Amino acid sequence: MTVEADFLDWAASHGCRLTPGCELAEFSGMGRGLRAARDFEEDELLFTVHRRILLNLRTSRLGPFCQAQDSEWEDSIRNSGWVPLILSMLWEQWRVKETARWKAIAPTLAQPPAEAGSGAEVEWGPYLSILPTSFDTPMMWDPSEAEALLKGTDVLPRIGRKEADEIYVNLARPFIAARPHIFLGLAKDETTTELIDAEIEKYYSLNLFHIMGSRVLSRSFHVKTSQHSEDDGSDDEEEEEEEDTADISMVPMADMLNARHNSDNARLFFLPDALEMRTTSKIAAGSQIFNTFGDPPNGDLLRRYGHVDEPNGNDCVDLEVHLIGDAICELIEEATGKTGKDEKERSRMGDRVSWLCGGGDDDEDEPPLLDDDAFPLTYLPGFAPSPESPHATIPSDASDQKLAAALTNALEETGTLPEELLQAARVLSISESDFEAQVKRKHKLPSGKFISSVTRTDLSTAGSESGASFELSVASVMCRALRLRLRAYGSSSIAEDEAALKQIAHIAEDGSNSRERMALVVRLGEKRVLSDHLCAFEAVERSRQAKTSGEMTKSKKRKSEGQERTRQAEVPKKSKT
Repeated sequence: MTVEADFLDWAASHGCRLTPGCELAEFSGMGRGLRAARDFEEDELLFTVHRRILLNLRTSRLGPFCQAQDSEWEDSIRNSGWVPLILSMLWEQWRVKETARWKAIAPTLAQPPAEAGSGAEVEWGPYLSILPTSFDTPMMWDPSEAEALLKGTDVLPRIGRKEADEIYVNLARPFIAARPHIFLGLAKDETTTELIDAEIEKYYSLNLFHIMGSRVLSRSFHVKTSQHSEDDGSDDEEEEEEEDTADISMVPMADMLNARHNSDNARLFFLPDALEMRTTSKIAAGSQIFNTFGDPPNGDLLRRYGHVDEPNGNDCVDLEVHLIGDAICELIEEATGKTGKDEKERSRMGDRVSWLCGGGDDDEDEPPLLDDDAFPLTYLPGFAPSPESPHATIPSDASDQKLAAALTNALEETGTLPEELLQAARVLSISESDFEAQVKRKHKLPSGKFISSVTRTDLSTAGSESGASFELSVASVMCRALRLRLRAYGSSSIAEDEAALKQIAHIAEDGSNSRERMALVVRLGEKRVLSDHLCAFEAVERSRQAKTSGEMTKSKKRKSEGQERTRQAEVPKKSKT
């Protein structure tokens, strides 16, 4: 019997059957998925999954058995992120492979309460066997390769390979080694260090730990207990709520569906005793059925699933608040004729940023003025990537007026331009004394407007008369911050990245995703988002400077005309003879 047939039989034995017309299939570049073998209408049932076969901390018996022996499961493991779920999955896999050993040792262990572990009668072997055994996500890449290919991207700091390794070495493996009777089925007279180490390498190795973690990352669902479920509940809200590890579940059959940008045609609905996968639109025969969880950007697709979509209109990139502070420092250094960095001013700016983001004064009772230290940017409204390669966004003939209008739309209508970034650009531009008086004392931020500017009377521009002040506009600050963010990717331009992607495009002709290609797609998406915002803020700054220049010209003209009138009035009139 094949792995698929074994899994389908196992699922059916627990009341989970595919609706006629659904079938598991292999999809090029995406692996196994669910295909429609006939036409489907909207809101048709695809399959039902009973809650008793979900694999989570409530259904696995590992936690209850550990707690029955000692309290350390609850003390050190239970609240360690995904670690208890990963260990439960590894243990359930071991329990199936070593059934005889487990049955021999289980009666000798302190028994958990009968009601603990609602999936006690479930053996998840066929389900665990059908899950992927290898991943091409950055977590599984060599660290030096990930560093080289993903330099500058938001993906790199979110991989977490080093942290995961440390958790395994310092927490997970010692916990297993201290309980060989539970995790390995070894009696006390068998527990030599050599045997324990050998068995751990066989069933609980670092590589297996990462594979299970990757399964959780790519395939788990946030499923509340049946007491909190509603008849019409769906997975729409799962990403907006605080994640509790007890609510994270592996959902057999539901996790067979792949994810792709703008392709969602099915959704998981939560009922008190079961979960239902239903169509959300018509699906033609032969089409893949997708459950996409909110159309993630390519960075998330690569990190979670090991593939990317091209193009992806939901690409996004974070802009850190500290870059806005760095941008202001650079502009001030240039304007005042400083050579090199003004470390004293940069230190003060760092303190301001820290205070705004909640890491400042310890004696402050108020919440931080900014909710985060970084805010996401995505494509400007009206400038989505072209469906045609190279998937350009802003056309070369886009006017400054149209670009400025896109920024206004992003700020006021779609909300894709976070007001907090503009507020940060404004308040970090003011003088130290004004920051203390206007921001710290009042604990309030001004409104975010990209057309506003700050006059710094406390600083003099290089080469100007003593006391001459200069302006820091929000647009100019944002332009410099965006350029600083773009520097993180290295020296290659968007055009050069597009050319490199075109050169390796043939690699993906068979549907495969080379790591270099996937990294290029992610990098290009992020750089386009940043570049588009840079173009738009440059347009705003040009308009601001033109307006300022025009007003200055008018002012000079009015002043000149006034002086002329004064001069004429002062000329004595000739007396008549």
